Amino acid sequence: VLAKLPDGSKVNIEVQIKNQYNIEKRSLYYWSRKYIGDLRAGENYLSLVPVIGINIIGFEYGPLEEYHTSYHLWEDRHKDTQLTDVCEIHFLDMVKFRRARERNLGIPLNRWLTYFDEHSPKELVEEVIRMDSAIQLVQDNMDLIVRDPALFRTYESLEKAERDYNNGIEGARREGLQEGLQKGVKEGRKAGAKEVIDLLTQGIPIEEVRKILDIE
Repeated sequence: VLAKLPDGSKVNIEVQIKNQYNIEKRSLYYWSRKYIGDLRAGENYLSLVPVIGINIIGFEYGPLEEYHTSYHLWEDRHKDTQLTDVCEIHFLDMVKFRRARERNLGIPLNRWLTYFDEHSPKELVEEVIRMDSAIQLVQDNMDLIVRDPALFRTYESLEKAERDYNNGIEGARREGLQEGLQKGVKEGRKAGAKEVIDLLTQGIPIEEVRKILDIE
């Protein structure tokens, strides 16, 4: 979703449900496309506006315990010196959010994440809808989609496309694991199948697995 703020800044919202081990590069890729997207040949660079990237992710990410992390461009030794304010990237970790002991609904972000979270109890979702007029507007639009057969069919087709994509990724991953395992067996590996599978399921390439397990 791409939105524009009153000051001209752009906000790009991305959702990634499963960990494909590319979230940093994916986020920077989409941020850069939105940053230079409106610049025409010969135009002044001053016309470029700040872009805020927001990533809502359905897997645990990063070493920090906070479910909301944000990144900017700072000088390495002087963290209070900013290079520019055009780059701002946020990660909203739904796994860590669900794990949080306290969920202060007085904070707008917590209300939105509660609304987005499929594990939120129905009563809690209804509460945040009542509390927040913006969320109420979204819910009203969702209700409109459900009542309109044509809109609902479009919504369902998009959901199906996402499921098919995720299933395809999972199937390709499993085929890749099987191929890697077979290759390891044929090469006369010294490690057992379990060790190979454990490493491959972590996303480690087969050549790195060979080195780790001392496979000639």
